[in-house]
Amino acid sequence: MTGRRCPFENYSFDSIFTSEVFEHLFNGDKIMSEFNRVLKQGGQLLLTTPFTWNEHEEPYDFARYTSFGITDLLQKHGFEMIRLHKTTTYFETICQLFNSFWIESVFPKNILIRILLEVIFLGPLNV
Repeated sequence: MTGRRCPFENYSFDSIFTSEVFEHLFNGDKIMSEFNRVLKQGGQLLLTTPFTWNEHEEPYDFARYTSFGITDLLQKHGFEMIRLHKTTTYFETICQLFNSFWIESVFPKNILIRILLEVIFLGPLNV
């Protein structure tokens, strides 16, 4: 997709699945319109997007959506929210931020040493 128009006919799909991609799309409104256009009547969109995560895939990391923001975006484009599920608790979010901080700011840049330190020190927090 070029970001302007999906190369599919109207009402082509029963479902659309997009995971951890939406934060990299600069034109979320346009994409939602296209998703709605290519979904069949009664079709479903399954979308996952991170909220607390460090910048990545630079320079193509554009947004973090709150539950209110993603709900509003979906509803503006004719989608009905069936289920919103947050996958982490506050504690898990803090652990994730802690891990990101250590990986980016404290651990050495040498990849072998970094991997070893991640397994030893950060592995338990991920579990």
